Amino acid sequence: MSDSTEPKTAILFLNLGGPDCLENVEPFLYNLFSDPEIIRLPLSSIFQKPLAKYIAMSRGNEARHNYSMMGGGSPILGYTQDQARALRARLSELWGMEAPPVYIGMRYWHPFTEQTVDEIIRDKVERLIVLPLYPQFSYTTTGSSINALQDALKAKQAKIDLRIVPPYYLHPSYQASLADALRDGLENHCWSCPTDEVQVLFSAHSLPLNHVKRTKDPYPDQIFACANAVMKQYFPDNPWDLCYQSRVGNMRWLGPATEGALGYFAGKNVDNILLVPISFVSDHVETLVEIDRQYLPFAESLQLPHCHRAPSLNTRPVFISALADLINDALTSDAEATALSGGIVSFKTPQPA
Repeated sequence: MSDSTEPKTAILFLNLGGPDCLENVEPFLYNLFSDPEIIRLPLSSIFQKPLAKYIAMSRGNEARHNYSMMGGGSPILGYTQDQARALRARLSELWGMEAPPVYIGMRYWHPFTEQTVDEIIRDKVERLIVLPLYPQFSYTTTGSSINALQDALKAKQAKIDLRIVPPYYLHPSYQASLADALRDGLENHCWSCPTDEVQVLFSAHSLPLNHVKRTKDPYPDQIFACANAVMKQYFPDNPWDLCYQSRVGNMRWLGPATEGALGYFAGKNVDNILLVPISFVSDHVETLVEIDRQYLPFAESLQLPHCHRAPSLNTRPVFISALADLINDALTSDAEATALSGGIVSFKTPQPA
């Protein structure tokens, strides 16, 4: 990095984004559901935007209520900015010199990826390390975010060397950071049994089943592999299971649902449960509201007196070190291999035959 002949390098975080105030909840939802990678309809070019408008309006009041419980907006940008600052500081410490800048591109709200690309071009970046803040690959998250990045670069006719960090759900450093958060949850709550007997329940963001079947999306397999690897290496004695949250509408989704899993354990008199968010690297509406304000009170109503949540990764030092390891790996590996590893050859969603 100290060689003056090195290309000007920067890092780009890709994330979902979230509304910054209650007035922007419906526009955010409209952007989210306008993306055919989230919900794809036949003749999507005709029906996608009207459906997105309908969903945004129908869910607006409930969503505004949820965001009002977090102070009137999503905290995801603030956490992502904190992670960017912490990563740059960690890299500077490791390298003994000032690390490159870390940009943030959000998919569905400001700063949009397209806006960030303008800034990157203006700053004459030549090599961009792209780090999706999604440990597991899905066409709905990593795929959609990278498509938006590539489309923005193509529209600007920008020639930038992209080094895309592959899915890192099995990366040893990431696994260690997830285990660190899980251990924190086990050690810092009151249980009526030894901590190695606490039921660990991973809660992942769900996907529509028709999407998974149509695209053969690797996300559910990677979610299971991630949880299985962490438990096998770090918590071999604890029982564990996997469930899914954040369903929308009446279509069939990946399951079992988190609330259904809690009901199952209540019926089995398993009353020491640690919920672990596994799809997310920072707190946002799905942890702070859906888990903390909905699932945990629901567990209490089921007479589950010892149900708690493990903390999110946020800026835990071990997680920031994991991000630094991912950046160093990307800088020392072949660009094409980096972009295409993890079994993903294209980021475009497969179309029906």
